[in-house]
Amino acid sequence: MNRCWVGCFGVSAGLVLGLLLALKGVSGWEWRIVVVLLGLNIVFWVGELFFRKNSESVGTSLEYQQFLRTLRRYLSHHRVADQRLQQYYEKLKQLLEDKEKETAALLASINLSLNDQLEMARKVQMSFMPLAHSLVQRSEFRWAFWYQPAETIGGDLLDIIRVGRNGYAFVVADVSGHGIPSALLTSMTKVAFLNHSAWGKDPAEICADVNRDFLKTLRDAGFYVTAFYAFLNLEDGTLSYTSAGHMPLLYYRTKKRTLEPLHTKGTILGVFPEPVFESQMVLLEPHDKLFFFTDGLVDIQNQHGEWFGLEKLEKVILNCATLDPVRCVEAIRQEVVRFGWGERPVDDQALLCVEFLHRTKEKHIAVKKT
Repeated sequence: MNRCWVGCFGVSAGLVLGLLLALKGVSGWEWRIVVVLLGLNIVFWVGELFFRKNSESVGTSLEYQQFLRTLRRYLSHHRVADQRLQQYYEKLKQLLEDKEKETAALLASINLSLNDQLEMARKVQMSFMPLAHSLVQRSEFRWAFWYQPAETIGGDLLDIIRVGRNGYAFVVADVSGHGIPSALLTSMTKVAFLNHSAWGKDPAEICADVNRDFLKTLRDAGFYVTAFYAFLNLEDGTLSYTSAGHMPLLYYRTKKRTLEPLHTKGTILGVFPEPVFESQMVLLEPHDKLFFFTDGLVDIQNQHGEWFGLEKLEKVILNCATLDPVRCVEAIRQEVVRFGWGERPVDDQALLCVEFLHRTKEKHIAVKKT
């Protein structure tokens, strides 16, 4: 059955009905024919509508089924790709974790080795310091020191050098920078002052000789050294000294109970080929004290932004100057640490306290050169 056939049937039924009505009067059986024709027409028209609707529904259903099949294929491929991507991600994640573990283990090994080397370097550097009192024991003076590097090893130097029979040189030096390079230069500084120290030699001349050595080794290296060199003659109680661009030496006079800064003109070491140094001298009295230090001891800032400074250090020294060197140094150390809230310093800190007791009765024996 199609739409054209149904249309034709409807037209023919209409024509028959029209002829019957036109030729004769309408009777009972004629009404029956009319009703039957109308019913058939309605049935065919309803069937045609149902057929059309059902055809469209079937077409739509086929397209939908095709869309679903396409979507399922896409989702299936997507799930496979997602599973592969997830597998790649897991493999990459595991690989990264393994590499991180290997790197961490390697770094730990390197760090352990480096820490061991730094600890060894620290021990070597501390051996430069006058730690063992047995090495420097004289009845004419006593001393104590404190050294706190900013890192494992530092660039500050404290040293006591015996010169001749009755002479001692006290050296405090500060190498620019921190860490391993500065620590290496402190050893050079120690050796240089040790080599050039001699009985009766002017401290200004000694600093000039050390500067000459540094110019040979530190040229273009970007480092420099500040130092304070003082020579104590135990036979006459004189202290001759020279500053090479360093912090002043604080001299406590016991009789007057005053603290006096000692300084001279002097350029830093390892920079200028024609440096300017001068030396001066003071006569020490029994129980006078000398305080050598580096700038890290005064360049401390607390949590309130206040600086420790030279003036505060002088006040602390005056409050403890009557104590023996060991207790005096400890009192200064505690005050410095307290001011800095116990935090690790940003610069190396070094302090050496020397108390002169009396002159020696021995005499220096000069060795004649042959």
